[in-house]
Amino acid sequence: MKIKFVYGIFPALVLNIPWLKEWGFSLAFIVLMPTKLSEKEYDRLLKHELTHVKQFYRTFGLSEILYLVSRNYRWHAEIEAYATGVSVLDENIMLAQIKHKTKTITEHYRTNKTLSQTRAALLQEVIRTNNFKIQGAKYI
Repeated sequence: MKIKFVYGIFPALVLNIPWLKEWGFSLAFIVLMPTKLSEKEYDRLLKHELTHVKQFYRTFGLSEILYLVSRNYRWHAEIEAYATGVSVLDENIMLAQIKHKTKTITEHYRTNKTLSQTRAALLQEVIRTNNFKIQGAKYI
C-alpha cells in the first residue's frame, strides 16, 4: 500500500492487487494496481489511474456518477487518462500505444465515438498534455 498525492495535496491510496492481470482500476481516490507488470508499464498505468483520481477531485466527487451516465464524459475522461499514461513512453512506443489505445477506447468504453474521432482527440490530448509535437504523427 502506498499513498500518492495528486495536485500535490490530495491523497490517492494505491493498492497492489496480485490477481489483477493488466488493467488497473480506480474508484474515487482508491487505485487498484496489478503487480505483474514491468516497471515502465506499471508507471504508465499508475499515471493513467491517478488521472482518474484527479478527475474525481476536480469534479468534487461527481466523476464516478458522470462516468456511468454520460458517454461523452467517459470518452473525455479516458482520452485524458490514456494521454497522460502514454507520456512516460518514448516517442516510437508512444505512437504505437496511441494506435492501440484508440482502438481500446473505441471498442471497450461504449462512447459512441468513431475510431477517427477518438484517434484525433487522443493525439491532440497527448500533444497538449506533453507540450510537444510528435514527429511522424501522420502515420497514426
